[in-house]
Amino acid sequence: GFVQGMLDGTIPPEDHQHYLTIVHGETQRLTGLIRDLLDLSRMESGDFPMNMENFDINELIRRTLITFEVKIDEKNLQLDVDFKEDPCFVYADSARIQQVVQNLLDNAMKFTGEHGKIKVWTYVYGKKVYVSVKDDGAGISGADLPYVFERFYKAEKAHVAGQGTGLGVSIVKKILTEHDQKIWVTSSPGKGAEFTFTLARGQNKGAKYHNLDTIHS
Repeated sequence: GFVQGMLDGTIPPEDHQHYLTIVHGETQRLTGLIRDLLDLSRMESGDFPMNMENFDINELIRRTLITFEVKIDEKNLQLDVDFKEDPCFVYADSARIQQVVQNLLDNAMKFTGEHGKIKVWTYVYGKKVYVSVKDDGAGISGADLPYVFERFYKAEKAHVAGQGTGLGVSIVKKILTEHDQKIWVTSSPGKGAEFTFTLARGQNKGAKYHNLDTIHS
């Protein structure tokens, strides 16, 4: 509608920039929605090849955090990163687990306010590695918690209108299910949300580390 209004002159030229910004934002949102729907479709159809390997989950988290540097700086977020065992190797599909970490971090940053805090930590218990991402945002009500992993579900009190596709955590759960692993969330209104997932423990090897000094810690 906005594009048609610009083409037929209903929207004057001096207002084009404003409406093009809206169109651009909606185009990005729809592109993300289509990408997420295609991902879910491939997973559910069985077209989900897994490349299982040993890799350092801490290093993957470090690299992923660096890609969020701009978002972290824009909101002046404080990061608390705590790796109980470093390096910490897991046995999984590294590309898919990176997608899991990206989605959870993106979710946490969307719903954390200016100067908020995000905590990320990993620890080992038995044959499992546990990864947690916690924000101090609005939180999720007890009534909404059972539905968080359902596709397109958005808890009104915990989400900002217009952000996300409602598929991010659904994709996360599906990826981890394919790995025979679990994910759960704990939260309460006003106290943020904490997502925790498990991975199979891998074999430790030597590792090179990326520097996180360029972003807040």
